[in-house]
Formats: sequence, structure tokens, C-alpha cells
Amino acid sequence: MVKPAADAKNEGFFKKLAEEHECGICYELLYQPVQLAPCLHIFCGGCLSDWFGKQQDCPNCRKEVKTVTKSFQALTMISMLLDMKPDLKRSDDMTRELEAKNIFKTDIYEVKPKVEPPAQP
Repeated sequence: MVKPAADAKNEGFFKKLAEEHECGICYELLYQPVQLAPCLHIFCGGCLSDWFGKQQDCPNCRKEVKTVTKSFQALTMISMLLDMKPDLKRSDDMTRELEAKNIFKTDIYEVKPKVEPPAQP
């Protein structure tokens, strides 16, 4: 039998783990996590895709992004967390929306600098 103190400790652990795997754009548990280089910040693929529609820097530190890679380590941690806490799972509608937005289909996505049109005289 699990003791109440152990249950509280486990809940605290799961809460902290979920907070550590929260997207800095939507503030939800990461979905299809991608990691930026060189800064190494991680976001939902769909959320970052929206961001990249406007600008191509890191939403957290504003550093120039060179590559975006799928974060398999974060994905593994999130999968294990959801196995233990299925109530943290996003709705099917939300996951479909994020999947539709996600432009990062390859394991490594090279960011091409946006070319600004020349200024008109």
C-alpha cells in the first residue's frame, strides 16, 4: 500500500516534471517537441511554426536560430509522464490543430534567413 506522504511526493514530482516540459509559447505540456540551436530551447512544433510565420528567432532568448530538430529526449519524457498522468494529455482537437500547423516534418530543419526586400527610394 502506498502511503499518503508518498502520494503527495509523487504528485509533486509529476507536477515539476510537467512544468519542466511546458512550451514557452502556449504554456501547455509540449506536443511534438522541437529544439532550437544554438540556444537549445524547446517548444511545441506547431507553436514554433506559428512563431516562425512572423519571425525566426527564439521566442525565449531571441537568439538567431540556425536549426530546429525534433527533441526525441523530451518526447520520451513526455510519453512516460502521460503514461503515469493521462489527465495531462491534450484534447484530440488541440493535437490535430498543432499537427496541422507543424512545419517541422524532418528530424533536422535548417533555418534559412529571411531576405528582406530592398528599401524603396
